[in-house]
Amino acid sequence: MAKLSDTGIKIQNEKVYSSYYGKACKIYPDYRLVAVSMNMPDNFKGEVLRCLAPSKNLVYGYKYYTMSEQKYTEAYRREILDKLDVREIYNKLKGKIILCYCGPGQFCHRHLIMNWLTEQLGEQYIGGEI
Repeated sequence: MAKLSDTGIKIQNEKVYSSYYGKACKIYPDYRLVAVSMNMPDNFKGEVLRCLAPSKNLVYGYKYYTMSEQKYTEAYRREILDKLDVREIYNKLKGKIILCYCGPGQFCHRHLIMNWLTEQLGEQYIGGEI
């Protein structure tokens, strides 16, 4: 059953959503939140899906400008997404919001996850960015 949040966005149980800790943790209940980052806030009480977290090499490579967005995307797909079963991941994420630290408009691996889900399953499974 869908629930209308304080933001006015109706979370549908068959869709996957994306946001960042600073926003979603203040608005949505813990059972809707799934961390997909290398680290998470100390007070985070939602689920953690480590298989989608980027490696330290990827994070620091991009953060310290030794890796371009294109190289990061290629490496993240090769090292992480290509090794996963998309249906299994979707079943773990449907009706939930994947989270990391990156704010709106920033290049971010959670967008790569959402693009991967869209490519593999179709747009009907994606709720979008919150």
